[in-house]
Amino acid sequence: EGTFENVTVKADGFTYVSSGSVEWPAGVSFIETGAQEETITSAQYAEGTKQITLQSDKFIEGTVYTVTVGETSVTATAAAGSLTVELPVEEMGKYTVVCTASDHTYEITFAEVWYVTKAIRTAEDLEVVQYKGVNIDGYYVVADDIDFADQQLSAATTVSWDGSKGFGGVFDGNGKVLKNIAFTAGGLFGNTKANAVIKDVTFEGVTLKYGYGTGVLAMWMYDTRVENVRIQIKAVQENAQGANATGLLAGRYIHSSCTIKDVEIDATGLTIGSYYMICQQPEGTFENVTVKADGFTYVSEGSIEWPVGVTFVETEERS
Repeated sequence: EGTFENVTVKADGFTYVSSGSVEWPAGVSFIETGAQEETITSAQYAEGTKQITLQSDKFIEGTVYTVTVGETSVTATAAAGSLTVELPVEEMGKYTVVCTASDHTYEITFAEVWYVTKAIRTAEDLEVVQYKGVNIDGYYVVADDIDFADQQLSAATTVSWDGSKGFGGVFDGNGKVLKNIAFTAGGLFGNTKANAVIKDVTFEGVTLKYGYGTGVLAMWMYDTRVENVRIQIKAVQENAQGANATGLLAGRYIHSSCTIKDVEIDATGLTIGSYYMICQQPEGTFENVTVKADGFTYVSEGSIEWPVGVTFVETEERS
């Protein structure tokens, strides 16, 4: 009941054992010096909705938590070992989410929380990004490395010279590896359209089965950004040299609105027979794109030049 002036109390926290709330006297400042913290690095996914249930055995049933993403916060009440909350975000993508207990005694940080259209975990899941007549938008993240065991993948379409049709979402490889895929006509996406982004993914052990429109990514590409992609090719179909509208990246066309940046295509050990190498008609902007192979067999008439921004590295000396 006395008069307190400039009194400071520091502690990691207090356990309030009396009933009701306990207030510090006027003039006394309490500074919490060491709230317990936990960081969870395993990925959490909110698919098709902002609502997500975060899992941690440190969540205390009935405790209110402040959930913060960037500078935006909401509150939610925990169940035992979990907290269901609607993420306070607008854009799809990856976020860090911090959950702070109402008494400030515990803080749980989720380092990798995804708000996406779909998380891709299996070979079958990839069908959602393949254009087969219906436009595709949204955000798709690869959640795990996937081995296709040389399964053939084709998104063949009959679309031509139409930049309004195809995959127009974000394909975020999340640093994962898609292994042992055999690509045929249309490649992975079939066609890509305005706002398509393909990034941060490795294709390992690729087999190219050349035919009309074969490429790893698509047949036709419009207004698409490809960035930080690595493609390792282990085999090409025999007698592929006669195939038309084929390429390592796309089959028929890469429009001038496309940007292809920081891409490596590694066919070390192979001599690639390709009509047009990157694609039949590469008109996009290429930055830091490297193609490695033991050599190329040029089967079309005249000389073929690599686009500006593409470097070809011959990996085996030949006489």
